[in-house]
Amino acid sequence: MPQLTPQPPGPLRRVLVVDDDAGLRQLAAEMLAAEGYMVACACDGDDAAARCARERFDLVLTDIEMPGMTGPELLRHLARIHGREGPRGLLMSGLPRGSGANTIAEPEECSCLPKPFTRTALAAAVRRALESDP
Repeated sequence: MPQLTPQPPGPLRRVLVVDDDAGLRQLAAEMLAAEGYMVACACDGDDAAARCARERFDLVLTDIEMPGMTGPELLRHLARIHGREGPRGLLMSGLPRGSGANTIAEPEECSCLPKPFTRTALAAAVRRALESDP
């Protein structure tokens, strides 16, 4: 197994994992916790929006397609409410990009992590999202 570089020293980064698949949500949370992040979970966009109204997160890692509020809708909602002070966004999806199966508009400034992913790929995507310019 490759050696992973944990989060650099400094304030702990808070990540909210949002997915309607409980197993994947838990797996992603465990992978990120092992990387040194403080992790919370939400089961859908409405739950995530409510948590973000009560708590501060540095990053929201969200599935694209969920019942109710989609991942892109959630990220646009958070950007409207919190502006540049809000959490960064990182999308994840099991659908190929541009496949036609995914008809949900993604925010252009957002990266998309394909599912399934490895711990290494997840850690790298989260690190890039947190280091990118807002």
